[in-house]
Amino acid sequence: RQKDAMIEKLRLKNATLKTHIKKVEVQLKHKEEMGDVLHYIDFHQLQIENKQYVAKIDERNQELLQLKMTTGKTVQVLNDLKKKLNALIHESEWLKQEIQQRTELLAKLRYDN
Repeated sequence: RQKDAMIEKLRLKNATLKTHIKKVEVQLKHKEEMGDVLHYIDFHQLQIENKQYVAKIDERNQELLQLKMTTGKTVQVLNDLKKKLNALIHESEWLKQEIQQRTELLAKLRYDN
């Protein structure tokens, strides 16, 4: 559940960063269309911020991928343990029946003697 929460949190952050990038790109496009060309320094600053956001998105995607892989491995282990538990439950039931049968046989033998 924590992993699912973490995955959801990372997805939301990822979406927020993508939205912010689109917003900045729309602002830049709007300024260009209006003839209000950005100064070189402003444009350069936006490029730097964009690269930082892209790097953050890539980092979050890597974290998300790692969490997905971990979740997959955990599910595999859980399934293996469930199979083992099921086998042990069946063995336990068989042993209980065996004990009951032998107890009844022992009681019968004592009664006959």
